[in-house]
Amino acid sequence: MLLDKLNKVRATKTNLFTLQKRFYAELTARFPFIMHADMADMANKLEHELHTLLCASLKYDSVKIPLRSNHRSYSSSSTRTIVNVQRGEPGFYYPNSERGSSDIWYMDSKNYIKDNGDMWYKDVETEYGSSGKEKTRDIDELKAGLSDLRAPNQAKRVYPDKLDAYFKLLKEVMEYRPKFLCYTEEGYGSDSQIVEGIEFQMKNLQFRMLEKSISVRLYEKKDKESYRYHSSSHGRFSYRPDRNDLHRLLDYADPECDTFGTKVHERLKLFIENYEKIRDRFEHEERAKKKAYQTCQGFLKQIRVHTLPFKVLGEIKK
Repeated sequence: MLLDKLNKVRATKTNLFTLQKRFYAELTARFPFIMHADMADMANKLEHELHTLLCASLKYDSVKIPLRSNHRSYSSSSTRTIVNVQRGEPGFYYPNSERGSSDIWYMDSKNYIKDNGDMWYKDVETEYGSSGKEKTRDIDELKAGLSDLRAPNQAKRVYPDKLDAYFKLLKEVMEYRPKFLCYTEEGYGSDSQIVEGIEFQMKNLQFRMLEKSISVRLYEKKDKESYRYHSSSHGRFSYRPDRNDLHRLLDYADPECDTFGTKVHERLKLFIENYEKIRDRFEHEERAKKKAYQTCQGFLKQIRVHTLPFKVLGEIKK
């Protein structure tokens, strides 16, 4: 009877919904850091706190300290200039730049810290001659002469203990970046030769670790280069789930596919067939992400020892 069939359809859909909730509840319980630890949010917090720690190292709101810098223009040439830091404006700002959004970002993987504390920029640039022949050249330029803050003429403008803490923690965080930026756009963008994202393949399933969760899709060779291929983050990271997100593994109503679509169904079939190997790899990635996330939490805790009083003072002054 038609009514009997409708009742069976409703019962089947109700059962599917219940199983989905149970599956994701257990998945989250087994892999809490993979599924819910947001490394994009963590990277943003570290970026903000490092900017704030630099501000907290300066004594006066009104003092603007210029640091040596090379400014890279759209023509790819570089010119000597300065970049300003000041207590009341977290970040680095070139002359005539708008305040509120730093011109230089710690989480740009092309920036690195030298032994004297200066921030430099390293990249490989491709040039094309008149014949169309490709030529590459290494770029290594001064981004911000942070060591200028330790110059004798700045002694009255800085807090030596906080400045020492800034340089110590800055170096530690910058050196550790590949361990957590690999989950973000920096790992899968055009600069992936510097920070590489984490990806692996099981049969015809391709997995990529995201800022939060994992992307899982059917492997297609022609899609490899375009698969979640982002440009530089420009200082702000975000988790942007899409139809390949693990959170949608059981979602047969994917708007990009037919209901109960063949690709969705094939993906689940392969996941089941290779479950043991996938589970083992997930356990490995869970341990790695847990360590990276908790290490970053440790950095935040150390930085906030110095930035919290600074923030409280700022609120009192308002």
